[in-house]
Amino acid sequence: MLSDYKCSKSQHPLDGVTRGDALIKSTYEAIRNSPVWNSSLFVIAWDEHGGFYDHVVPPIAIAPGDNAIIDGSNRYGFTFEQYGVRVPAVVISPFIPRNLIDHRVYDHGSLPATLEACFGLGSMTQRDANANNLMPLVSVSSARGDAPTVLPAPVASGIGGCAPFTYSAAGMPEESHPFRCRAPRTRSTPATFPVSCIRRCNLTSRCLRRDGEATSLLSSPR
Repeated sequence: MLSDYKCSKSQHPLDGVTRGDALIKSTYEAIRNSPVWNSSLFVIAWDEHGGFYDHVVPPIAIAPGDNAIIDGSNRYGFTFEQYGVRVPAVVISPFIPRNLIDHRVYDHGSLPATLEACFGLGSMTQRDANANNLMPLVSVSSARGDAPTVLPAPVASGIGGCAPFTYSAAGMPEESHPFRCRAPRTRSTPATFPVSCIRRCNLTSRCLRRDGEATSLLSSPR
């Protein structure tokens, strides 16, 4: 094993989950208190279920259909036509109704499917081509202003030997600020985070400009 995940922010054992909570808090606050907040869709998802029991039987999945691309890398011929147990996901935007719980079936292909629907991109595989995208959650006509600007601090995990988690977007060097970017191979031409690109979304005349919180359960492909 290359890492025991101690003192990490991945929320894997053998570490606690609170450093990951701190990372989510700092990322949310950086977006919430930035100029891009009213043009944002913040998705928090996990790659696995953490070993918790799920009473819902995983449904059948659509095979990606990319075997020719990865020919030789699938040792046992697994077709990926079966979902695994569900994993949590939180979707945050000022254009999502407060405390919305969505019961549609999503999978991790829903993330590229959302970008594809918003920006008019082609699908990569049959999995994302058939996945539900997140844009129907973006249904409020005007941006809500009741989302908190600061989230509660995570509790101490009790795990010792780790340096305190610190992250402040305001305290980051200008060149590494999360809402700044540079043209390729250039260090002197910072540009604003491409909100204009986000606003080009034309799915049902809505953009990724859409606060509030929407929670869902993603099916993890197995």
